[in-house]
Amino acid sequence: MKKLHYCLLMILTFCVQISGWSQNSEEPEALFTKNINEVYNNPVQTSRVANYLLSNSKTAEQRAKAFYLKSTVSFLFGEVTEGQAYLLQAKDEFELHESNFINALLNIALAERYQKAGMTESAVNFINTAKTIAKKLTEEEKVIILQICALLQNNGLTVFDDIYDASKYEKYAALKAIIRNNLGFNYLNKKDLDKAQFSFNYNILELKNNALDNSAITATSLQGLGDITFLKKDFTTSKLYFLKALEQPVMFPETRYAIQNKLAAIYKMQDSMTISQKYNSENISLKSEILKSERSARILLIEYLEKGQNASIKNDMNLYYVLVKIIFVLLLILLIWYYFYNKKLDKEYIQFEKIINQIENKEKLELNITTKEAVVSKVSKGVLIPIETEKAILDRLDVFENSTDYTNSNMSLALLAKQLKTNKKYISEIIHNHKGKNFNTYINELRINYIIKLMQDDPEYLKYKVSYLAKKSGFSSHSAFTVVFKSITNITPKQFVMFLKKSSKVSS
Repeated sequence: MKKLHYCLLMILTFCVQISGWSQNSEEPEALFTKNINEVYNNPVQTSRVANYLLSNSKTAEQRAKAFYLKSTVSFLFGEVTEGQAYLLQAKDEFELHESNFINALLNIALAERYQKAGMTESAVNFINTAKTIAKKLTEEEKVIILQICALLQNNGLTVFDDIYDASKYEKYAALKAIIRNNLGFNYLNKKDLDKAQFSFNYNILELKNNALDNSAITATSLQGLGDITFLKKDFTTSKLYFLKALEQPVMFPETRYAIQNKLAAIYKMQDSMTISQKYNSENISLKSEILKSERSARILLIEYLEKGQNASIKNDMNLYYVLVKIIFVLLLILLIWYYFYNKKLDKEYIQFEKIINQIENKEKLELNITTKEAVVSKVSKGVLIPIETEKAILDRLDVFENSTDYTNSNMSLALLAKQLKTNKKYISEIIHNHKGKNFNTYINELRINYIIKLMQDDPEYLKYKVSYLAKKSGFSSHSAFTVVFKSITNITPKQFVMFLKKSSKVSS
């Protein structure tokens, strides 16, 4: 039956086709826009346009438009599986390309297919994608897309005040007419017959104004008017509408089935059993074809979803493996760092133990200097000091070392000389000769030994910040204290405190 229908359409349009193929000289965009309307009048011609666009396409968008037109042609001929295959091919063309009007239309078409197949969740996903794309479109395109989306979700009865302003949408007259038909059927389902009737009547008028009065869309409008009068029990008028609809050269199989079903009922009520049985008989065959196509189409839609899910799972697995590799590398780096950090800690702890042993053996901690520096430091500066004076200064220096005067942050050679009642030259020479170091090193060593003893004797000092320990021992800054502490102990104050906390070297 479908093949016979197709052949008849080919014969009807042959004269027009043979006169010349003027579309070849038209731009792809103009051809697509023209045939988005013309397909409902003359699907055979649109099929040829689609093939032309496909064979001459230079971009993914042009191929997608060609597939979209081919899918519409297939749906008009009841070839649902083939139509869906074209839709999916068109959608795949856009996976890596910028979204636009045709992409929105493809998502809407797929939403409608999934909705008919009973896969509501998938349909909603495609509708939401179309809504997102609509934000990037021109105002005219945006309105059309959002209206179709709203109608697909059955919430479009109150948002189309401009639905009848067709002058703004002449470029997409067919799409706008389809919206009006869907709106009419929404009103019909709500039993708002007056609004439904107005929608269908207005649509028929506008379809005629746009040379679409012999189209599948007109057949649907007439079906709507027939349904309204059927509900009003005006069966004579209803029959006229349905018969007029069947006169349309192009019609969706579902529309034909619904119309013939109503006509069979009307003729039965009018005791025209032969005609009623004729329509019933045709519908049995048509229903079988529709169900068969829908089953095949559903399988195709499920396979497409599974393909997408498998691709998503594959991508997720690839991402998982990448993440695992990254985590492995990070763990390896962390282990290497941990190994060397522990090695460094072991080395520092050995140094800590050495310091503690020195303190326990009553040894003073001193700045590490080379043998050459030690020899040089012991060379006298040539200052002659009387023996008795030198002895007296050394005695006073012992008293100074046993005090905490060196923790005075203002301590200087001049201040120390004043405290020991001598002069700078004498005290400098004595520190140089008897202590083997200069004044700054001498004072810093006293301060470091003092603060370490405090930390060891009083655990409270282990709770203080390094800056407080620096101030307590007489250093003017945190950084200076840290530098001197490390130069004497070979570990930082922070590390020393940590080791001391963990060890049993703190007095109880």
